[in-house]
Amino acid sequence: MSASQSDTKLVVAPESGLNEAQVRALQTRLQATLKDLSREDHDLRQQLASDEVATEHAVVDGAEGALSVEANLEVITQIQHERQEMGDILAALDRISAGEYGLCTDCGAPIGQARLNVVPEASHCIDCQEVAERHPGH
Repeated sequence: MSASQSDTKLVVAPESGLNEAQVRALQTRLQATLKDLSREDHDLRQQLASDEVATEHAVVDGAEGALSVEANLEVITQIQHERQEMGDILAALDRISAGEYGLCTDCGAPIGQARLNVVPEASHCIDCQEVAERHPGH
C-alpha cells in the first residue's frame, strides 16, 4: 500500500456497515484485480493483432481458416468480458472515492460485507441483483 493511500482518510458511508479498514482492503483488492485485467487485456490484444497479421500473410483455407476465425472470436469475447469487468471495478473505485461504496445503487440498502468479500465490485444488494438478473435491461 502506498503512503498516500494509507494516509488518505476514506469517507465510508455509515449505513454500509463497513469500516475504513474493510473498505481499504477491498479497494486494494479491486486495484490489484484491475491491474491484472489490464495486463491480460493488453496481452489478448497483442495476441489478436499478431494472429490477424499472420492470417493476412497466409492463405488460410477450409477448416484451418475456420479454426483461426473461431479462435479470434473467442479472444474478442474474452476481451469484451474483461472490459466489462474493468468497467465494474472502476465504478466500484469511483463509489469508494465518493463515499458511496457498500450501498446498493438501486435501493440504497447495504450490500453487505460477505457479498463484497466475494464480489468487491458489486453495486447491488442481493435482492436488487436478483431482480436485475430476472429482468435484464430494466
